[in-house]
Amino acid sequence: MRLVVSASKLVLLVAPLLGMAAPVEAQDEGPTKEQVEAAVERIETALEDRKAEGAVRGNALRAETGLVHPAVIAAIAKGLGDREPLVTDAAIESLGQMRHRDALTALTKWGKRSRKALEKETERMTAWIKAIGRHQDVDSLELLAKDAFKQDARDVLMARIYAIANVHAKESIEVLMDLLTSTDARRVNNNFRTVRPALMRLTGIDHGNDPLAWTKWWRGAKRSFELPKEPATLPRQDQTRWDRFWGNEVRYERTERRSRRGQDPEDDE
Repeated sequence: MRLVVSASKLVLLVAPLLGMAAPVEAQDEGPTKEQVEAAVERIETALEDRKAEGAVRGNALRAETGLVHPAVIAAIAKGLGDREPLVTDAAIESLGQMRHRDALTALTKWGKRSRKALEKETERMTAWIKAIGRHQDVDSLELLAKDAFKQDARDVLMARIYAIANVHAKESIEVLMDLLTSTDARRVNNNFRTVRPALMRLTGIDHGNDPLAWTKWWRGAKRSFELPKEPATLPRQDQTRWDRFWGNEVRYERTERRSRRGQDPEDDE
């Protein structure tokens, strides 16, 4: 009698004897067709229900962000054009959370079409920039930097600078340096409190509060400069501002509170 063993099973049997790690069989981790269809139906139902409150309809979009699939993204993107502001805001937020090329494309196209309206709506413009920045895509840098220092609202400028700095690439440093040298010096100096930590996070270096010191350093260093593998941790106040902007856990404040609790004086008996 002949014993026939497939090559894959033979590897599984022999690997432990040779000290080898057995291969892990590939698994399809994406959503099923049924899950996608159900999610799309829920989104479409929410968007079509004009009698429901905007917050309820918007939350219906947010509820599906865990299903990252082109069909689900396309359904959520329809909410960008909704007449109810809360639904539009929910669509922007949801697409920013879904790390997929289709989500970034939908945000980009809508933002370009709605640019004039966005310029009049500071809060929504800030949310849109943040959503673009969450995708950390080098191809978005030009869009994020466009007219950055021409914005009157500081929240919008900060969103642009932070979104650029969230793209951990050498190109991001170049974009920020170009902004420093192509913008009125007064505007740069007035807003350098926002730009400096962005540069520190990307480079891991601090050249102080003088923009000229930074641009001088970059002219001499950019050819040989190697981007750190990970973004740098910022000084406490700057890191707290960064974490709050992105909705991260505010690490420094928690550490400080714990430290203070440990130093509380004992109650007098």
